[in-house]
Amino acid sequence: MNYKTTLSLLLTAILVLFLAGCPAEEEPPEVYEELGIDEEERVVIEYGHVPSIAASERRAELRPLEEYLEEKLPLEFNINFDSDYGSVIEKIKEGEYNFATFGPMSYVEAAREKAVTPAVKPLRYGEESYKSLLLAHVDSDIHEPEDFRGRSFAFVDEKSASGYLLPYAFFKDQGIDPDTDLGPTSFLGGHTDVVAAVWLENYAGGAVYDDARQDMDNPERVIENTRVVAKTPPIPNEPWAFRTEFVEQYPELVDEIISLLVGLDDEGPRGKRILDSLGIGGFTTAEDADYDVVRELEDYLPEFGEEL
Repeated sequence: MNYKTTLSLLLTAILVLFLAGCPAEEEPPEVYEELGIDEEERVVIEYGHVPSIAASERRAELRPLEEYLEEKLPLEFNINFDSDYGSVIEKIKEGEYNFATFGPMSYVEAAREKAVTPAVKPLRYGEESYKSLLLAHVDSDIHEPEDFRGRSFAFVDEKSASGYLLPYAFFKDQGIDPDTDLGPTSFLGGHTDVVAAVWLENYAGGAVYDDARQDMDNPERVIENTRVVAKTPPIPNEPWAFRTEFVEQYPELVDEIISLLVGLDDEGPRGKRILDSLGIGGFTTAEDADYDVVRELEDYLPEFGEEL
């Protein structure tokens, strides 16, 4: 080993030891005061989410946002996954989560019990709303909603707006009773599960949100082999909402988180990377009244109020 190499290694070792001994940069006292947080307090955001893709993939997509919020604010942001919205609602109510993404239908349920306060909703292709698609295999003889009569049909989940409520109401408007006029129906648990079931012809039809086919491993092939038979009217995109008690405890912090999320599209390349990773174009503020359209759809489900 020559002299220059030895010196370089020595200097590197000294630098590493120096950095290791430096204390982490602390937030100035006024930051805590502005956010309504005690300096001795450790705020932890427990965020709940129902992934439409593999949990490991979704965690990777959410990590840039996690790192951004932890850098900008004196808090810890933990990502948690659940298999269904019912579980997220229960954990919000019990205080295990204080922030979560809901489907429009599950949000309405949680809001009915005063458990959550809406914060933001995502923008996709500049739109604040989305639709449900009724799918069939491209080789099938199903070309219009009427053709689903007597045929097997896959829904996502009883608490999914685009995977159940919207298509259910749409069928009713078409004079088709999903409970009696369709063939065997099932809840498969996930949007991509429904897409796969139709693509593989395990079911004659299925209902999913309008971007679900893009979440598949091979979206081009899936799109080529499935047919959009119908689209429902739009409803607002899924709300990200805080536990109401958390909002009451930390109103300034919640306002700052909302401001950071809505402002991501003004954060230059880093903001764009975060939004691209999430698969959205930005965030906009969400209001409870945005989801009145979902409440109006409850009339199509006789047992909706009782089940929720």
